[in-house]
Amino acid sequence: MKRLLIKKISIVIFSFIVSPLFALEIHIAPISFIDTIEERVFSRREIAREIASGTEKYLEGKNVFFREIRNQEVNAPVSVIDAINVGGKERVEYLLYGFIEKRAHTYRAEVKLLDFENRRIRKIFYSSDDIENYERLIKDLSYKIVSYFDSVFAFGIAAEEPGRLMLSIPLSFGYWNCLNPEWMNAVIGTGAVSTGINLITNDRRFSNLKQRAYLSWNLNIEYRYGIGKEDVELEDVHIASLSFPIRVHIESLSREGGFFFGVGLQYEFYIANIEETYAEANRFLYTHMGVLGTFGYQRRISKRMRMAFDNIVDVGFREHPMISYSPRIRMLYCIYAKERTDKWR
Repeated sequence: MKRLLIKKISIVIFSFIVSPLFALEIHIAPISFIDTIEERVFSRREIAREIASGTEKYLEGKNVFFREIRNQEVNAPVSVIDAINVGGKERVEYLLYGFIEKRAHTYRAEVKLLDFENRRIRKIFYSSDDIENYERLIKDLSYKIVSYFDSVFAFGIAAEEPGRLMLSIPLSFGYWNCLNPEWMNAVIGTGAVSTGINLITNDRRFSNLKQRAYLSWNLNIEYRYGIGKEDVELEDVHIASLSFPIRVHIESLSREGGFFFGVGLQYEFYIANIEETYAEANRFLYTHMGVLGTFGYQRRISKRMRMAFDNIVDVGFREHPMISYSPRIRMLYCIYAKERTDKWR
């Protein structure tokens, strides 16, 4: 028993002594901040600190460390020669340096990775964002840097975050109009509104370090209103539909947004009010099947809220098929969420 205890203590002490010898350290020099509005250039240490901080959540339990250079005499390297001089002075293995440029409406960043031993640039990381999202720019840079080291050294730097099962209620507003001439000459599309249920079984079902892809299953109830043109007997139309679209989402993990596309079936109820000359107005009800295609861009606003710009093209299988296009803004509020760990391999 005593021997076993001594052995365990020896292993713990050995791990504390030996593991740092195999640690990978990447140093970050002060970053140049270029303000094109005021036409000034600054050497910013806090940017290096922010990038290092942005990598921490991926490094828990790993012998990989991003460290800012604390020597107050070191300024932001501008050239490869400057970076090599800093690397030699600070005795680093890898050095990150570069700049962030502030423009009127955007930020642009370029960070280079210097392999000091071989005196060459191994990788250049780029990022850009709008002027109100500086923190997101830093997050994106940190993610790309961590992703690169994980792909090269296979240290398993990025911890696998669990996916989420999400049940959401969508609400969308937009307009619609017909695309085929036969219906374009008869009706003018106006507003469209829809709601329903959106189910994502796992928002990291197909994912890697840079992006995720997943499916969303949708049940939508929609209402559209159209006005008949003056030279036809059609007064107006009311269209109610039930649709079942399936969407494929491809999103950037660092920017919390991305594109989607999908297809689905729909069943439409078509109410037409027709007022013939010298006759009473009549109301007709038609029902028919149809198909739809959808594509657009979706962004996560918060943990529970998403916003999307959606484009829907649908075809109603009538005697004279109706083809319509409907752009709209869609808001989705998550009413239930649960962690999921199952992934496609």
